[in-house]
Amino acid sequence: LLRRGEGLSSFVSAGNRADVSGNDILQYWYEDGATDVALMYLETLGNPRKFTRLARRTAAVKPLVVALGGRHTPAGHLVPGTRLPESTVSDLLRQAGVIRVDTVTELVDAGLLLAGQPLPAGPRVAILGNSESLGVLTYDACLTEGLRPSPPLDLTTAATPEDFRTALTAALASEDCDAVVVTAIPWVGERALADDLAEALREAVTEVPGKPVAVVHVELGELVEALSAARATAAPPASA
Repeated sequence: LLRRGEGLSSFVSAGNRADVSGNDILQYWYEDGATDVALMYLETLGNPRKFTRLARRTAAVKPLVVALGGRHTPAGHLVPGTRLPESTVSDLLRQAGVIRVDTVTELVDAGLLLAGQPLPAGPRVAILGNSESLGVLTYDACLTEGLRPSPPLDLTTAATPEDFRTALTAALASEDCDAVVVTAIPWVGERALADDLAEALREAVTEVPGKPVAVVHVELGELVEALSAARATAAPPASA
C-alpha cells in the first residue's frame, strides 16, 4: 500500500482470535473517522447474524472489502472455516453490501481503487491500451462481472504517452462511459517513458475529472513507481 501511494489507518492481525474477533475490528473501523475503506481477510464469519448486521452498517458509510479463505480447511488448521454453505455466505455478503474478492492481491487492488477514485455512475466501461491481448482479457472480465464494456480501443504497441492521453481524455469525456480501464505494456528499460505515461494519464484525469480510471499493466519500466509519483500531485488513476 505504501509503495503504491496509500497509507494505513490501522492494521490488525487477530490470529486465532483469542481475544479480539473480526466483528470487534469491524465495529472499530465503523466508528473510526480515520478509516475510509475497510479491508478484511477472514476464514470464518463468527456469529453470522452479528457479522451481517455490523457489515451492513459499515458498508453503508464506507466501502467494506472481504477476502474469505477457509472454504476448504486443511487438516490440522487451527481455525475452522465457516460451516455455512458457500451459496449462503455469498448471499449474506451481497445483502450486507460487502465487496467480495478472492485473493489478497485483489483485496489491496480494490482498496486502492475505492480509496482514490470516484464511484462510477453506471456499468459502462471504456477499455483502451497498447496491448490487444490485455484489452480482450479486460473485456471478458467486465462481461463476467455483469458490466457493459465497449469494444477495446487498441492503440497498438507503437502508442506514445501522448496517444494514451488523447484516447483517455476522449473516453472520459464521452457520455457513453462511466469508467475507464487502461491496459498497458510499458516500454522495457525506458524509465522516462514510464514517467511520461504516468504524467499523460494524470493530465487526462485532471482535464476530465469525475470518473474512475484503473490501469492494468505488466509491471515493467517501473510504471508502478511512476504512477505512485503521479498520485502525489493529483487525483490519479489506480494501478493494478
